[in-house]
Amino acid sequence: ETARDFDWHASAYADYARDPLRLISLDAPDQIRLLRNQSMLHLGASVGFGEHFEVGAVLPIALAQGSGAAPMLGGSLQNGVASAGLGDLRLLPKARLFTLGPVVLGAGLSLTLPTGRSDAFLSQGSITATPTALFELQLPVRVLANLGIVLRPGQRLTNLDVGNALAYGIAGEAPIARKLSAMLSLQGEANFGKAGAVERPMELMAALKWNALRGVDVIGGGGPGLTNGYGTPRYRVFLSLAFTPAALPSRKVALPPLAPEPVMELPGSMVLAEPPPPPAVLASTSFETMPEPELAKLDDDTGKIDLLAPVNFKHDKDVLLPESRGVLDAAAAVLLAHPEIERVRVEGHTDNHGKPKYNKTLSDRRAKAVVRYLIEKGVEPQRLTSEGFGDARPVMPNGTESGRARNRRVELVIIGMKLARG
Repeated sequence: ETARDFDWHASAYADYARDPLRLISLDAPDQIRLLRNQSMLHLGASVGFGEHFEVGAVLPIALAQGSGAAPMLGGSLQNGVASAGLGDLRLLPKARLFTLGPVVLGAGLSLTLPTGRSDAFLSQGSITATPTALFELQLPVRVLANLGIVLRPGQRLTNLDVGNALAYGIAGEAPIARKLSAMLSLQGEANFGKAGAVERPMELMAALKWNALRGVDVIGGGGPGLTNGYGTPRYRVFLSLAFTPAALPSRKVALPPLAPEPVMELPGSMVLAEPPPPPAVLASTSFETMPEPELAKLDDDTGKIDLLAPVNFKHDKDVLLPESRGVLDAAAAVLLAHPEIERVRVEGHTDNHGKPKYNKTLSDRRAKAVVRYLIEKGVEPQRLTSEGFGDARPVMPNGTESGRARNRRVELVIIGMKLARG
């Protein structure tokens, strides 16, 4: 996903990996545990430009590494590797390209700069680039996938031959409780022209995500390495903290947007031993030039008057903003054109931030404000009622800002119709 204009995000991600680099000597049957353990801290930040672009950066720092001697390798590696140091700085521009229903497509680029210590296996030693295609299917259970090509100079160490590779990842997130969701991801690489497992790292990660405070997410988990590929540990555990100011109380409460919600990378997805860039928010505006759709329509299948544009309020108030008049004028026009609709309930909904009692009160006040506006536009008062449900009826998981934005909404539900006379 991409951040809105000048929204910024920050994250800190710490992980511990056991035996992340093991080599098999050609002269001995035993494995060389070149890195017995590795403790890393990754500091990330990103900022949005316009409504479709974002630039992020991640700096990995090795806090501690335990290594074994490898005299058969000679040089600086024969006595082990350095115990700490900086890794390669990673720059992460990305963009949303296309939306269709619940599907979002985007593109990104991971560009690494050789700022790390090569004597500690913390640097590629040169600039690398990974152009990546991003995909998300936004359902109650979110499904995400990344597919990219790693472009880097070839390197060889005993039987390990690393060069250009296909990088892939697939992940999912599902809500399991209020402010809590479960996450699962599979990530890996396949070096072109290399059939051995040592050139095909792969990891499986499971995690829990807790929305601890408004704008603050805590994610913790771990998982095993699935192959003997380079950089694949026997197991990895991690803990991350992400701060998203865009998730703090905003001036707007949106109805379900026209475009689906954005792609979000999960911890551990795509990049070995490095966290993803911090979560961000993608504006629901497509690149495509389309004629402006009708703002409200009667849906006989759902029994609702569908509002197809946001209804916005002043922050923490029940005061409608001027840009909401168009969609509510359209809703009033639908009601006036269909006198057979005898009764409509205006429902207010919120996300799970704040106390449930307060959320219910605020949603009720906002639903009443919509009723007052419709009456001003000529809809008979006896045809309208209102109710606020707070955060009790989410339509998307509340684990992300994009899901919370979908849950902050107003709905017009038809609860009474005149019977047709035969």
